[in-house]
Amino acid sequence: MRVALAAFFVACGALCQSSAPAFEVASVKPSDGHLGIDMKTFPTRLSSTCSLHQLIEAAYSVERWQVTGGPAWLDGDVFDIEAKTNEDLGGDTDRVTALGRPAPRRMMLMLQTLLAERFNLKVHRETRQDDVFELVVAKGGPRLQTPKDTARSFVGSGRGKIDPSAVDLSRATTIITGHNASMEQLAQFLRGLMRGPVEDKTGIQGKFDFSVEYASNDSTADAPAFSTALSEAVGVKLNATKGPVEFLVVDRADKPSAN
Repeated sequence: MRVALAAFFVACGALCQSSAPAFEVASVKPSDGHLGIDMKTFPTRLSSTCSLHQLIEAAYSVERWQVTGGPAWLDGDVFDIEAKTNEDLGGDTDRVTALGRPAPRRMMLMLQTLLAERFNLKVHRETRQDDVFELVVAKGGPRLQTPKDTARSFVGSGRGKIDPSAVDLSRATTIITGHNASMEQLAQFLRGLMRGPVEDKTGIQGKFDFSVEYASNDSTADAPAFSTALSEAVGVKLNATKGPVEFLVVDRADKPSAN
């Protein structure tokens, strides 16, 4: 009887594993480093040059700060992946966010299967008490500008001004710019900067242009700190508290064997 039950569970496990969405064929190899980090999804294939950390972010639709644990090479080694499926997912409306872009949920499930098969990836979700932030209106009210161009909408960041009399990059500042962007878009962008959840509680509707220039903690630039700059330039601020935050913990990951 025990033998029969054992055989049943083995067969069931194999059936469950085989029923997981999977690519028909896939190539995984270390990147030569000549291509930029990127991931693209097409109706029947996925093409990426990413670290395993980024692949996990995409496959499980989580943000960078949510992935924790794993080996040291998780974020350093880059891999080229070309994967194809017989399914046409071009019209699939069930989509998730993968590295900031919409992607078919089913294709990301296929990527999960690929990571498990080729990297021996094992993960689990874990909720911890951690920092959470609320984006709220600061004293004096919002300071937002009417969009100059409504053809596109985004929030991005880049290097700001550098003291022209010095070559030391420690004098650099950072600029966050919003082009025809909502407060929800700003909150989403700030999640990466704060490495935690940021929820829009401003109640501000619509899209705007804005610019925040600040000095990072290790910068000697003559510019305000981030919190001051955010309040002065945009008229909003972040309130910090503690709350439940979900993380994706990497239990195991191995470098894939050569194709």
